[in-house]
Amino acid sequence: MSVSQYVIPVLMLLVILLAMLRKVNVYDVFVDGAKDGLKMLMKILPYLVAVMVMVEMIKASGMIGWVEQGMKPLLRGMGLPAGVAPLVVLRPFSGAAALGILSEIFRTHGVDSATARVAAVLMGSTETLFYTLAIYCGAGGIRKTRYIVPVSLLAMLCGMVVAGLMWH
Repeated sequence: MSVSQYVIPVLMLLVILLAMLRKVNVYDVFVDGAKDGLKMLMKILPYLVAVMVMVEMIKASGMIGWVEQGMKPLLRGMGLPAGVAPLVVLRPFSGAAALGILSEIFRTHGVDSATARVAAVLMGSTETLFYTLAIYCGAGGIRKTRYIVPVSLLAMLCGMVVAGLMWH
C-alpha cells in the first residue's frame, strides 16, 4: 500500500481531532455545510437545467451537422483540420460530449494523427463555456453577463488558434 492511500484518512482524523480539541461539534458543522451546499444547488440548478436542455435541443435538431459543415472552411482558414469540427462545436456546451467526440477522433484518425493532436490541444486549451458560466454566474448571482460570453468565446478562439499554430 502506498503512502497516498493514507493521506485522506489521516487528514480527516486530524480535522476531527483538532475540532475536538477546540470543542467544535463536528457533526453539526458538517450538517450545516451540507445545508449550505443544498442551498447553493438550488441556486444554480435552473442554470444547469437550461444548459442541458439547450445541448439536447441542439443535438436533436441536427443543428450540429449544419454548423460543422459551415465551420469547415473557417477551420481550414485557421489552420485546423476539418476533423475537429464536431469537437469545436460541442466543447463549449458539454465536456462529456466533447470527450466522446475526442475518443471518436482518436478511433477514426489514430492517436498520433495531426487531427488527434490538434483535438487534444483543443481539449486542453478550451473550456465548457456555457456550463461553466451557468455554474459561476448562477452561484454568484451574476445577472449582467453582457461581456462574459463574448470574452469567453474570444478566449476559446485563442485556444483554437494556438492549436492550429501548434499543428503547423
